[in-house]
Amino acid sequence: MESVFAESLSAIPGQDPAALAESLKMEISGAYVAPDKIEVRMSISGVDDELAMTTIGDQQWVEMGDLAIGPIQAVGDIEEMDMAQIVWEGFSGDAGSLTCTSEKKETVNDVSSNYCGIDAATFEQLSTLFGGTEDMGDIDEFSLDLWLAEDGGWPVRMRANVAGTDETGQDFKAKLELDVTDANEDFDIKPPS
Repeated sequence: MESVFAESLSAIPGQDPAALAESLKMEISGAYVAPDKIEVRMSISGVDDELAMTTIGDQQWVEMGDLAIGPIQAVGDIEEMDMAQIVWEGFSGDAGSLTCTSEKKETVNDVSSNYCGIDAATFEQLSTLFGGTEDMGDIDEFSLDLWLAEDGGWPVRMRANVAGTDETGQDFKAKLELDVTDANEDFDIKPPS
């Protein structure tokens, strides 16, 4: 599969919930071309330089600001760097058993998809995927929206929001957005110049 993914995450435990979304923002984007090419770029709010990593076969390049390293021996499996795959593997084992609050077919990112929305009422079913909620504290807000490809069930889009109070009494809020675009399009990943 060839795909482009984008992900953003905002979360800082123990901060004022109203300010959380602006406290930390991490954006990850990249491309994956099976079987052995991936490019990942990451930026974090408050950090001037973007981190970029390109892996082609057993060679890897890392860049941050003016610092460039590579080619070096690639570290880890290529699948470990595909953010969409990592997120999906967390859900795929038990996703078929979930009861959704709504199901409908939509075209998302040019892919025929099944929409599945999960709210606080069905959160108890989902909590088993995370090993229960005892260590999570009190969840006040929860929503998870998934768009799964009709052909293959892979994640085309995911939106997750959770807020509450952790086991130490600290307020928390987190938001995760993931989009897989340009699936099965013809593009290539090349070493940085």
